[in-house]
Amino acid sequence: NTRRELGNLIAHRGMVISAGPEGLDAYPQMKDVSESLQQRLAAKDPEAEDLLLMAKLHLNLGKDHEAEASIRKAQRLEARATIKEELRRALFQALLNQARKKPDSRVFQEALSLALTQREKYEVLLHLIDFHQAAGKGVQAVRIARELALSNPNHFIVLKDGRNIRADVWLQNKIGNIGSESQDREKIVEMFK
Repeated sequence: NTRRELGNLIAHRGMVISAGPEGLDAYPQMKDVSESLQQRLAAKDPEAEDLLLMAKLHLNLGKDHEAEASIRKAQRLEARATIKEELRRALFQALLNQARKKPDSRVFQEALSLALTQREKYEVLLHLIDFHQAAGKGVQAVRIARELALSNPNHFIVLKDGRNIRADVWLQNKIGNIGSESQDREKIVEMFK
């Protein structure tokens, strides 16, 4: 883990070497880390830190179900508070990735229960709205959209692409979009009377 800016990168003998303004840094390549980690996990009882690292590797490779399995195993072990928070964030990401690839209401709900920051909650709710809209559940999509817009203390919605839009404008556009596709138009109109 580094917060330093990377410089010019060179791959050499299983390492990525960064030559930057602050000096040289060397990082092991993912393949070598993965092999070494698998050997450690096979040789002894796993530690939460090793399982977390394996989960992060799986997330980077798009193996969200494998990441979830490693995280859940790590959560059953004793771990420091900082590791527990990293496990929560990694599980949140694994679940959200799974729900994006194959929308599932249960997975969205579990991700929402793990969301602690406003940004995490927005991210789940925006995807959940799209999920209900695509499933033809216009009333549920509008209910969640309305809740999201009204719960926003800054009166702005942060979209999936990072842009900010005023909550009232977003809600009006979203309801219009959902209403035009939904067979529940009358029920949606009734929600706002």
